[in-house]
Formats: sequence, structure tokens, C-alpha cells
Amino acid sequence: MAAILVHTATLTDLRGRQRHAIVASLRWTGMRSAELRTLRRDDLHLAEGRARVVGKGQRERTVLLPPALVEVLTAFLGEVRPQLPASPLLLANAHPFVTTAQSGFGQEALAREVELAGLGAGVPGRHHPHKWRHTYATELVRAGIDIHVVQRLLGHASIASTVGYTHLVLDDLRGAVAGVWGAA
Repeated sequence: MAAILVHTATLTDLRGRQRHAIVASLRWTGMRSAELRTLRRDDLHLAEGRARVVGKGQRERTVLLPPALVEVLTAFLGEVRPQLPASPLLLANAHPFVTTAQSGFGQEALAREVELAGLGAGVPGRHHPHKWRHTYATELVRAGIDIHVVQRLLGHASIASTVGYTHLVLDDLRGAVAGVWGAA
């Protein structure tokens, strides 16, 4: 993720700068693709470090925006967004073949931007928006954040869904045991 963010931060064209805002938002919020695609500019509260999103089942929730993301979004809104097609949405698909700027990004278009970000950074593997959500959850758990807090941050109704998002490896488990009883 770090390599992808470093790469997209160097992009200077409109699509590239928007791509950076996309991957930064996915990286630091764990938002679902649909939540990001339908995020309205007036639902962003950058000074308060939060945004209101509409998730599954049309449930509203608050997403926290870390300072690094607030910085990216502030620059995006001030410098890039005014040059994109008019829309109440945060993101506006500037691809030349898109004829309905009001609708913003479709699922495939957002996925393509994430794929281009990964390819441009030279990071191997599949790149899709939902993978960033899984990584967000895993990093929180690795940092020692209680799984119930992660559940709430992701907007999951069930803790079982949240557990399925964490991808811990043997070293994570070994570190947990070593932290309590010492290294084996």
C-alpha cells in the first residue's frame, strides 16, 4: 500500500491526482467501494476528521478521517475537484467516454482506477478496492485494536464478518503469544 500511495502522490494529471485521493481514502478509512463512490462533498467534515457515508442496507455511519487523509482530501478539493465535472459527489469520473458526470464512478470504473494505481506502482498481484478494506481491518487488529472496535469502524453488523476480514499470518500469532508469555 505504501508503494502505491507513494506512486499515486507523484501523478500530476487530473485522473492521476483523483486516483491518489481514491487510494488514500480506501487506505485510511476502510470504506466500501460503494460508500466511496457515493460519498457527497457536503458529507465530508474535514475539520472534524469525519465523513458520513451510506453503507449496506442504506445504513448511515461515520467514517473517521486520519490527518494524512484530511491533507490529501483538502488538496484534492481545493486544486483538483474544481477542474472535474460538476457533481455533488466527491469523485467525478473524468474519463472522456463518461457521459453522465452526475453519477460519478461505477463499480468497474473505481476498480479500474485502483488497478491502474497498483500497476503504475509496479506492485504485483490483484488490485481491487475491497482488498484495501481487508488490509485496513488486518492492520488495525495487528496494531492491537479490539475486534469490536474494528467491527464498528468497518460498519459490520456481525463480528463474524469482521473476523473474516482479518488475515493474520503465523508471525502475527507467534507475536501475540510472545507478547504474553515470551518468545518460544
